[in-house]
Amino acid sequence: YLDAYNGHHAAPSLGAPDAVTGQVNGAQYFDGADGLNVPAHTDFDFGVGDSFSFASWIKVDPHDPPQNEMIIGRDGGASSSVHWWIGLGDSPGVATFVCIASDGSGGSGGDFLVGPTDLRDGLWHYVVVVREAGGTSRLYVDAGLEAEKTVNYTAGFEASTPLTIGWFNLSGNYEMEGNIDELAVYSRALEFPEIQQQYL
Repeated sequence: YLDAYNGHHAAPSLGAPDAVTGQVNGAQYFDGADGLNVPAHTDFDFGVGDSFSFASWIKVDPHDPPQNEMIIGRDGGASSSVHWWIGLGDSPGVATFVCIASDGSGGSGGDFLVGPTDLRDGLWHYVVVVREAGGTSRLYVDAGLEAEKTVNYTAGFEASTPLTIGWFNLSGNYEMEGNIDELAVYSRALEFPEIQQQYL
């Protein structure tokens, strides 16, 4: 599973997803028991004053039971309180961004970004999260703003653990059951015209 830009290649950590037709060329289908790991790297150790963004096309069919379903995330494990992920929440199926820093700041449920729309409709959706250096985060679906919050983080997001795609290295109920395509991590805040252009 090759990173086309910076060499941060992924490898299966659970089952391997299947290649399927994507929104842009090919995609990967995760069946709820698949998962990829991207090795830890300082490129993903975002500081408290850093901007970063995540973007992905996803397609998820209606299914039960509702649960958190991971696109990409990172949990610091025993060494760090870092815990962030982008995916579908269990409320149900809405785009969700949880972002907790290494000191636990941002850990209140009221700090999370949660969209209003159940995306488990069998259609392709473009999910984007933008976190600006000042602490404001925005959640977009199909180039529409779904949620926005400003959180007072007092530490960064450094950890020694891998990034996980399609699953989370915690207990169960975080596994994706659907397609992921064109997943991208940016060490900057995407501008809205870029999001529009990529969606269209």
